[in-house]
Amino acid sequence: MKHKVFYFTGTGNSLNAGFSVLNPSNYLPFGEAVQGNAQAELLQTGAVKISRIAGIIKQAGTHFDKEAGWFRRNISPGLLYSLGYMFIHNLDKSFAVDENCSSCGLCAQVCPVDNVRLEEGKPVWHRKCQMCMGLP
Repeated sequence: MKHKVFYFTGTGNSLNAGFSVLNPSNYLPFGEAVQGNAQAELLQTGAVKISRIAGIIKQAGTHFDKEAGWFRRNISPGLLYSLGYMFIHNLDKSFAVDENCSSCGLCAQVCPVDNVRLEEGKPVWHRKCQMCMGLP
């Protein structure tokens, strides 16, 4: 498989390598965090791959990972991002507080998009959530 060498306009630099390293995800909307032996195995595999990547970079080699299939490399990331972005702001419809909420307002203070406001002492979400996972 031939790969194009991409040139950065006006800089004289080119991109002639691309790598991917699979890491444990901590983005909980997509499922539970990987733990235990599975996590240790992912981290060990990643460490070995990073060492190999460092060697390729030191040699100024040309390399593009081919581990993922064509769909995953070319379609999946953009498609999933586009579809997800269309609906992400509505995901806060399911957010709620229970009797343990102390009405401290910290959630409203830390929200980077001003999506949370206290109304009658309880947080209310206003359909602008970006799923930053910053709420306490």
